[in-house]
Amino acid sequence: MPAQFKIRTQLRQGEIDLMCLYANEDIEQIYTTQFPHLKFKRWHPYITNVLQSDISKSIAVQAVLDYFNLSSEEALAFGDGDNDIDMLEQVGFGVAMGNASEALKNSADYITKKSIEGGIYHALQELQII
Repeated sequence: MPAQFKIRTQLRQGEIDLMCLYANEDIEQIYTTQFPHLKFKRWHPYITNVLQSDISKSIAVQAVLDYFNLSSEEALAFGDGDNDIDMLEQVGFGVAMGNASEALKNSADYITKKSIEGGIYHALQELQII
């Protein structure tokens, strides 16, 4: 692996919970080819989450909805990166932060202010949730 590209892992009791590949899309393609059993979800121009193929934010959202006996239409989600697209598509109403990628904004039902401008609070007020 080239020295300028690193994989960072977060460890808990010896298990890997999250891996991030710091690389551009060309380098990511090398890893995608080498590790076809993994899923690569880009959320930044130079950072990609590396996941087992059966893990996604939409699966996590569905687990929470099932636990609380809610339908997808009753849920709202916020996101700012391409790795949030499946999550926004899973819920009834998806909100993209103002600093989100264009792909995520195209998947969203509503675009709010940037994260650093209080985008979540702004959206909750605009949508009359609070």
